[in-house]
Amino acid sequence: MTASVRALSSARARARRSALSVKLAVLGAAVTAAVVLFAGLTVRHYELTARRMALARNVAMVAGSQPLPSVDALKNFDAIRRMSQPTRADDELLALASEMK
Repeated sequence: MTASVRALSSARARARRSALSVKLAVLGAAVTAAVVLFAGLTVRHYELTARRMALARNVAMVAGSQPLPSVDALKNFDAIRRMSQPTRADDELLALASEMK
């Protein structure tokens, strides 16, 4: 009888150790997944912030590069129309350049 009790208690001990090892494995996988998720979110946040900063720098550079027109120019609709028209190539200058070659 004592042998069967020992066998039963050793089987229970093995089952507890097996359940504990499964729980530890699941816990380890969960911790690993949490670390990977945190790292991914951190990198994503860094990338978004870097893009926003680059966009802000570009906007500031473009805004500062062209002076604002004067109030008189804004009242003059012909000047506004001329500012919105694309600049054309100077045909005379181009002809002169081709003659010089």
